[in-house]
Amino acid sequence: MAFFRVLGFAAILAGLFFAAGFSLRHFLKSLHSFEDLAFAGELIAAACTVIATIVMAGLTGRKFGDFGFSKPNWWRNLLIGFLAGIAFLAVQLAAMNALGVFSFGGITAAAAPLIYSALFCLGLFLAVGFTEEAMCRGYALVEMSRVISFWPAAILLSAIFGAAHLLNNGEDQVGAAVAFLFGIVLSYSFQQTGSLWLALGLHSGWDYAESFIFGVPNSGLVLTGRLLHPTMHGPTWLTGGSVGPEGSIFVAAPLLAFVLISRLLRRRQGALPR
Repeated sequence: MAFFRVLGFAAILAGLFFAAGFSLRHFLKSLHSFEDLAFAGELIAAACTVIATIVMAGLTGRKFGDFGFSKPNWWRNLLIGFLAGIAFLAVQLAAMNALGVFSFGGITAAAAPLIYSALFCLGLFLAVGFTEEAMCRGYALVEMSRVISFWPAAILLSAIFGAAHLLNNGEDQVGAAVAFLFGIVLSYSFQQTGSLWLALGLHSGWDYAESFIFGVPNSGLVLTGRLLHPTMHGPTWLTGGSVGPEGSIFVAAPLLAFVLISRLLRRRQGALPR
């Protein structure tokens, strides 16, 4: 039954995406910039994911919070994760800068546009983090854990998460493999803390730091409204190339740090089966 509930979740989600896209097609066509279209798309995806989770939870007499969004320490874990995601990327880029393969660059925009971009990107990447965590490590992970146990389910969903990154322009197989590892680490965070708030914070903070603060490629994508305009000078295995820092060998350090912070914030009794 858990397996069929996962299929039901996927079917409802696909139906909601199709219905929302069909209903809002004229509105979406009016958005000319990539950033505006991405923001609208993420808000729609977040709403669809919430609705699909609530519907499936209601059919089994459960609550939305049972699938990774329980309230204890939610704000603490979200904030710690967000700040840690920024800090870990900053340390990685500082190490790359020390080796002479990366330069932070300077600020080239006026204050007003930067303030707008900062707030816009904050909303965008909180939505990205929420949608991707709820979709790949929320309802589906909890229910799939009942079918094939936690780690096989986490590996399967992380593989799908990694493969989906190949749809991005500028992404490659190395970046997709690292996205898979990020999925595993974020699943571990869910297992250890009993909720998705730390994972959501880490995910959002990392993406926000990449796209806005440091202006580096984020899984192959580069936003126009960014604080810094950096340059890379070395081989792809050190810099990440078009993939961004996620494609660099230095990303191993932030991944390990994600594991350690998840371990430090773990609950005595996890909410998920092992």
